[in-house]
Amino acid sequence: METLTIGDANDLQVVLHAAQTCAKVARAFGNGDVVYGTARSIGTQSGAFLTSDDDVRDGYLRVTTQSGLEAFWPVRDLMREVGMGLFAPYDWR
Repeated sequence: METLTIGDANDLQVVLHAAQTCAKVARAFGNGDVVYGTARSIGTQSGAFLTSDDDVRDGYLRVTTQSGLEAFWPVRDLMREVGMGLFAPYDWR
């Protein structure tokens, strides 16, 4: 089993909290693009819920983008990006 460090847990908490509160989120990509949207849930890449045996880090955050498209972003990638400042919840208001 892969070790989950304190730092990893803190980064995971940011992703989980975004999903649980339907937070507005922003994600920056390497090409300079930033995608804004609303976090919805964590599940599979096709939108199904995870089972109790699934590692949440293997799941996907479902995001409704500002343009109205559904995106499924890997939780593991987002955890790393939280620490790098590339993924974050924010307030549009």
